[in-house]
Amino acid sequence: MNYIPKTRQAIFAELMALKSNYPSLDILQTQNINDEQTLFERLTTTTKVALWILWIHIVSIAMWINQFVLYNGILEQEEIRDTSNFGNRKWCAYTIKKFQDGDEVFIDTETNKIVYDTIDETAQIIENASAQSVTNAALIKVRRKNTDILSNDEKTRLDTYWKNVGVLGVNYIIQNSDADLMKLIGSIKYKGEKNQIDIQTIVESTINDYLKNLTFNGEFIKNNFIKSILSIDGIIDFEISTMQAKSANGIYEDVIYRYIPVAGYLKIDTNYPLNTNISYKIEYVY
Repeated sequence: MNYIPKTRQAIFAELMALKSNYPSLDILQTQNINDEQTLFERLTTTTKVALWILWIHIVSIAMWINQFVLYNGILEQEEIRDTSNFGNRKWCAYTIKKFQDGDEVFIDTETNKIVYDTIDETAQIIENASAQSVTNAALIKVRRKNTDILSNDEKTRLDTYWKNVGVLGVNYIIQNSDADLMKLIGSIKYKGEKNQIDIQTIVESTINDYLKNLTFNGEFIKNNFIKSILSIDGIIDFEISTMQAKSANGIYEDVIYRYIPVAGYLKIDTNYPLNTNISYKIEYVY
């Protein structure tokens, strides 16, 4: 799902920012009403600014509730779609991973299913797959075992296989792309009794493993990533100065909360290696 609900705080901030578009509202000063306690205190006075801010809070809550009604409706529709069997997203991802390179599929005369004469898992070269709806098509993202990218001949054979097994009349797009890239710059504080080389090795391994183990075509959640680093024994703090991501041929954008890889998977950009872009500072805790 590409729809991500906004937090109530984010909606409130956007509404407050919108007042700059209206001269009659832009002259209003917030009077340093930046927290609930101050708002409650000002509501007991004659100021109408506090009342106006209260209404912004009420509207933001209503919008927040409304978007979750929409969000839950989308989830319900996707669940209905996913619980059906033939042709849904899970079926597409499962079936394309059954592709056996070099083997020919045929139609079973008894079941009318398209099958291989012999199941050979060593010939099944698709490691990860996902499917989703896009404009006028079904997009299937794939990642090859070991090398990530299919050769031109392998991609041709995969396309031919899918023409035989895919749903008749559906326009499919099979995408096999180089990994999305992440630029990560930050600093680590660690306890004085730990060895920096050991800490650095564990941190870099944890970062790479975290990205490797992300659900294919799933979300990278920034806070979860930070928690995984802070859970390392000896780490006191992890401060990120830059976290950006992009598709293989795209332009870097800041990762604020989350990121969904265009290719379905994510790697650290080798032009910004972890061993030079993450600094380490010892801190003695008494």
